[in-house]
Amino acid sequence: MDIVIKLILFWAFLHLPVALAFDPEYTNGVSTPYLAYLRSDYLPCVGVLIHPLWVLTAAHCNLPELSVVLGVTNPSNPSENHVQQVGYEKMIYHPRFSVLGIDDDLLLIKLKKNVELNDYVKLMRMPTAPVFVDDMCTVSTWAYNSCDIKLDEVVSVLLGAVAVLMDILVV
Repeated sequence: MDIVIKLILFWAFLHLPVALAFDPEYTNGVSTPYLAYLRSDYLPCVGVLIHPLWVLTAAHCNLPELSVVLGVTNPSNPSENHVQQVGYEKMIYHPRFSVLGIDDDLLLIKLKKNVELNDYVKLMRMPTAPVFVDDMCTVSTWAYNSCDIKLDEVVSVLLGAVAVLMDILVV
């Protein structure tokens, strides 16, 4: 079993540059227009706009004092144009969601009003067929850079964490 964990960590280490390829200085153009930045008094989360009145996100997100921000290119830039900020009316958790597991980790957020769809705010296209085990999928998000740390510092911390885990697994 130890060899499996070591191989997984080694694979993660090799793919670290791909995971950290986000450029926090990027502010040109439009980011993925269906992403919703879920700003709260706790930690931010990301959702997707599936209807002008509905956002889908992970149920494990803790969202006190939630504000939904759409049309965002870089969430840490408060002076962006074309941003729509809206409150929410209610949250509907998947009926079988449990904080003890990752199954059924879905949350629907009903917005207080319909958002205006434009070049910066669009609906996510929902799949029309099942996704199979070997299908390639894409995860859209923003890098979490609100701590104002440099990318090389993040890489250093993550590499240090991998090294500590490898030391623990060797023992």
